[in-house]
Amino acid sequence: MRHALLLFSLIASAPAASAQESAELYQIGAVRAERGPVIDGVLDEPVWQAAAVINQFVQQEPDEGAPATERTEVRVLYEGSTLFIGVHAFDSSPDGPIASEMRRDADRILEEDNFQVILDTFMDSRSAYMFVVSPLGAQLDQQVFDEGGRDRRASGSSINRDWDGVWSVAARSTSDGWVAEIAIPMVTLRFPDSDPQTWGINFMRNIRRKNEQVFWAPIPQAFTLTRVSLAGSLTDLKDLSQGRDLRIKPYVTGGGRRQREGGITDNSTQRDIGLDVKYGVTPSLNLDVTYNTDFAQAEVDNEQVNLTRFPLFFPEKREFFLENAGQFAVGTTNSTGRIADLFFTRQIGLSASRTAVPILGGARLTGKIGQNNIAIMDLQTEDAGVEPGQNFLVARYSRDIFERSQIGALFINKHKRKPMHIAWNRYGGRYAG
Repeated sequence: MRHALLLFSLIASAPAASAQESAELYQIGAVRAERGPVIDGVLDEPVWQAAAVINQFVQQEPDEGAPATERTEVRVLYEGSTLFIGVHAFDSSPDGPIASEMRRDADRILEEDNFQVILDTFMDSRSAYMFVVSPLGAQLDQQVFDEGGRDRRASGSSINRDWDGVWSVAARSTSDGWVAEIAIPMVTLRFPDSDPQTWGINFMRNIRRKNEQVFWAPIPQAFTLTRVSLAGSLTDLKDLSQGRDLRIKPYVTGGGRRQREGGITDNSTQRDIGLDVKYGVTPSLNLDVTYNTDFAQAEVDNEQVNLTRFPLFFPEKREFFLENAGQFAVGTTNSTGRIADLFFTRQIGLSASRTAVPILGGARLTGKIGQNNIAIMDLQTEDAGVEPGQNFLVARYSRDIFERSQIGALFINKHKRKPMHIAWNRYGGRYAG
């Protein structure tokens, strides 16, 4: 059986008049260091003295546009393979900072004292990487697409909280506030293959005891830090290196069983082997390959209580599907902040009876070339009892046009071969919004 869907989309939005003004008014000149600092939560190394310094923040809450009531100093520098950010969050009260959460990516991190940075590496005013650190050194990271839904009702397809980048943090309390050092390897990010280049960048600090949020490049109260079209810019980045950008994750499992019944001994063994490979084809294109995929390391779903007649939505948490997941989404958010997901990866690996089906293998290419967004994925599952294996092919292409608009197409194909015959069913549709 074959199911195919071809969808053309045009997603348009009004240009933000102040986007270019923010990038020009709020600029940081990138400072290159021959050797980066040690990430220990102490900003006493000489290399930090040469870094670009930002210390002017304005309130979004509670008094929009007013100067921040507490001083914040941010220092930025880089070496070829790593971006470094140093933060000194001053506080007039020694016991002022409020922080208790240590779990990674916990929602509470955003509710307590924290410092946030967002990087629009393609300078497209749409997609970005966001990193959050608390006074205790707790970390939260996420990928942002379509500016997080462009308002506070961020959809699951617009913000990918389950993406986990490789970055390190050290934080400590001081007599005048708290300090944090952040190191973000270039291998964690995707960016254009150009030299020099400019990234969008913005910073936010949450002062919990005052319910105060302050920004470097101001963001109106209707929006959050994900509004990257209003971010400032980090200019003159040169000779960036991602190294070989090759990560291989093999696994081997084995076991044995001995059963004795009625004087008969039955010995059996089980074994399995698989491989996941992540490779940076270019600084902006990423290839994921999987063989005999094992998802044992995937996080469990958060518990939900459903008191409605509608099914629950559980986001994708399997690592293979996470990076650039938003590039497969089409459409804009509705009044509840959700998007119409025409393709949902959690359906892969499930039979019609909702039992797990092993994935034989597949490949996934995602990224950006200039103004062109590319996302292709092909996966093959094993037979599940009397049900034959299935092949899933998804291809999404879109191009950025004007200041904040897109045009593109999505192709979805599901193929299942049945004994003695093959049947094709095709479905077509279109979307414009």
